[in-house]
Amino acid sequence: MGIGFGDLNGESKKSSIDYMKLNFGKNKFRIVGDILPGYTYWVKNSHGKDMPFECLQFDRANEKFNKSLPDPVAEANLVDAKGEPLRCSWSYRCQVINRETGKLEVLQLKKGMLQDLISMCKTKRVDVTDYETGCDVVVTKEKTGPKAFNVKYTVDPFCIMEPSALSDEDRALIADLKPMEELFPAESPEDQAERLEKHLNYTPSENKQNEEEAASELGD
Repeated sequence: MGIGFGDLNGESKKSSIDYMKLNFGKNKFRIVGDILPGYTYWVKNSHGKDMPFECLQFDRANEKFNKSLPDPVAEANLVDAKGEPLRCSWSYRCQVINRETGKLEVLQLKKGMLQDLISMCKTKRVDVTDYETGCDVVVTKEKTGPKAFNVKYTVDPFCIMEPSALSDEDRALIADLKPMEELFPAESPEDQAERLEKHLNYTPSENKQNEEEAASELGD
């Protein structure tokens, strides 16, 4: 179907999903809506290009693995850089109001950070996501060594002791908040297997040739 000239963008539209990056120092945000559990494989093809693939054997609703479900990535018998079977990694996500940018963004949570926050909230019987009695979360990111993975995330325990209702501006920002399942619907095994095959068989030279042939046909 064609698009009217007045509605043309003239190029590929950017994703409407913004991501929050945890910077070194203090980060302040308000978790809104639900949290999406998940485990992800990061698959690198022969040209060094990484692509994420959700582990379809992980049951989002129950936070459990179900080995009876299909897993196209595991079935491909892929290995990591050390030659070991490729494993999926913890990958929980949620939507937050980033207090630095003032925007609604998606945050890739850190495992230890979330577990610390859950423990604190259970002890104090606090639900940080509650619109009336919840609170902003403050996380400090600090370097602990020379390696890239030498990073520590610390949740400020005092933040859960300072409940605050969402402001009118906050509520306007999340007026059309979508469930995480809607933002990130699970792939079917068939769709994932097809995407995985294309990723593993990706060839830049062939891709470039196809683009040049397509441009020639269009008279570019």
